[in-house]
Amino acid sequence: MKKGKLAFLIVFTGFFATLFLQNKAFFMMKQGIGINLGVAAYQAPPTFVLFIVLAFLAVGLLVGYFMALPKLIKYKREIKSLTANLQTHANKLSEIKKTMASGEPEPETKPETKPETKPETKAASGQKAAAPSGETASDALDAS
Repeated sequence: MKKGKLAFLIVFTGFFATLFLQNKAFFMMKQGIGINLGVAAYQAPPTFVLFIVLAFLAVGLLVGYFMALPKLIKYKREIKSLTANLQTHANKLSEIKKTMASGEPEPETKPETKPETKPETKAASGQKAAAPSGETASDALDAS
């Protein structure tokens, strides 16, 4: 980006230098600027056309900058917010990588709502009870 701006500045300066050198007589001529508002009129003293052109160029650049300033501020805020979000996610990722590298089980997140529990049914007489968790059905039958 810096190289692009530098290249643009060099081309911009070269263009105006060429324009000035080829039209030196015009830019060195003194000219007065006047404004008539209907109720009042103002006439500036004669100055070089070069200064008038440079003044209007500077005013145009400033107006363009101030017109773009709200968007620049908005983009800076958005970049700051996204950078903070990125940092948060990077921290979470590094924690997960550390957890996986240490071989510890990942901490389970608890759901915000409690799942509905089904009422337990009693085993009918003559039926085998369901195997406790962690045991297979054959282990439960062998235990009885």
